[in-house]
Amino acid sequence: MLGNMRGWVIAAGVVGLQALVVWKAIEFNQPTQPTALVREPGVLDPLSLDIDPASIVPMNGSGDGTALYRSALAEVKGQNSRYQKYVDEGTSTSVAEFPAVQKLIDATALPAPEILTPNLDDNISYAFETDEIKALHLAGKTAEQLGVLNMADHPDVAKKCFQAEFALGAKMLAERLRFYEAFDGIALLRGGAGGLKAIAMRAKKNDEVEKLAKFDEAAGATLDKANNLWKVVGSIDTNQIAIHSGDIYFFTGPQMKERMWRIESTLKLGRHKFNAGKMADAVLVNRRLKSMAATEKDPALLAAVKTADDLTLQDYRTINSTRQ
Repeated sequence: MLGNMRGWVIAAGVVGLQALVVWKAIEFNQPTQPTALVREPGVLDPLSLDIDPASIVPMNGSGDGTALYRSALAEVKGQNSRYQKYVDEGTSTSVAEFPAVQKLIDATALPAPEILTPNLDDNISYAFETDEIKALHLAGKTAEQLGVLNMADHPDVAKKCFQAEFALGAKMLAERLRFYEAFDGIALLRGGAGGLKAIAMRAKKNDEVEKLAKFDEAAGATLDKANNLWKVVGSIDTNQIAIHSGDIYFFTGPQMKERMWRIESTLKLGRHKFNAGKMADAVLVNRRLKSMAATEKDPALLAAVKTADDLTLQDYRTINSTRQ
């Protein structure tokens, strides 16, 4: 009797193990479902500031500042080391030495809804922070450095520099093709606002000081919101990828109202061809990209689809190795 009991226990264990293996196999071949993240309040809404930047620095002039901004970023890309050295240790107060900053000043009041869009091939890529985004940020930081160094003796020049930095940041945030365009844009907004606040404090304009302080607080809140989601969308951690594969797939759809997250999630979907935690998640990628290519109209989103679709295993290995 005891022998039979042992046999039954062993048999039951074997059956249980087989059932577990089958269940795991079924689970592995089911796509990862979205987590509770997609249901969090506001997570699918467009990124926005509670205070309009145009209430700080008017940007409703006639004309289009796109050419000026693209000329400024080209200037900085061509002389990157000189601009970076000035930001790190420069002492000059001459705007004329830095043509890119003069272009930012000239473009301050002009709308420029598409600064990076004219070059989608380079800006919708597997570089998190593209060369053009870096150049714009460096141009803005150069304006900030000139503003700081001119504040004591030439406050009018300093104000123009800080306004130029602020306006550039506002336009980068408004366009936000990529996360780092938004991230750097907010940094420039806060840098410019900080400089303008310092000038207002010197002039004892308390109302202006308070307004700029509130703007900085609002910009910080927007940055926190963006950073929280970027920890998921931008993560290269294997465990995070496995947990949030369903969220990334979900964010590529039209239910995500923020275009920037659709673009970043689409690019990440391309990487899921090679790093998804489940085979089922990897299998879904090509189907989703094909569907988006046939239905989407936004050129930037279509560029993301193409970039994701074109990603090869060798490309993936190369970009992954540079981020370790």
